[in-house]
Amino acid sequence: MIPEIKLERRVHWNYQTDDMNGICIIAKDKMTINFKFEAFTKEIYDVLKIDKVIQALLENPVSVEGSQEFLKNKFPTMVVTVRGRAVSHGWIEAKS
Repeated sequence: MIPEIKLERRVHWNYQTDDMNGICIIAKDKMTINFKFEAFTKEIYDVLKIDKVIQALLENPVSVEGSQEFLKNKFPTMVVTVRGRAVSHGWIEAKS
């Protein structure tokens, strides 16, 4: 994904989505999942485009860990945190 804004100085930037809905690939039930992106950067991404990438990802069953890995590959310069909770179990978080 290409940054929308390029600044002269680096800033601490983060974006956290609202809770989104998906299906847990492991538990096979409904899951609430949210995503956080953090960076110390000059390059700022369009959060609406980030949301579209996530929404496409959630069209199929996912895991917290697999979602985190996928998004980290898309945004390698950011710290990506994914947090999710299926109906059948508590919160899981993956971060790198």
